[in-house]
Amino acid sequence: MFGIPLVGPNICGFISYASSDEESELCGRWIQLSTFYPFARINGDNFTDGNLSEPYNLNGTYMTMAKSSIIERFKYMAFMYTCLF
Repeated sequence: MFGIPLVGPNICGFISYASSDEESELCGRWIQLSTFYPFARINGDNFTDGNLSEPYNLNGTYMTMAKSSIIERFKYMAFMYTCLF
């Protein structure tokens, strides 16, 4: 249990959302990195629409990149929970 750090980032930021290609790429890269964190969440503050930073709103290539990372995360979660058990 103590070999897994119980931390994780706010993916795609907390205050703004991915509106340009550069921000979409950065958001997709954060999703790739967060595959290996136990806690990974996509959320926003009260001033932005939380749905704007969801992976399905990213631009073409970045959406595919995020989707494959999320699928990989679901495979990796079984390993993390086995280690925790």
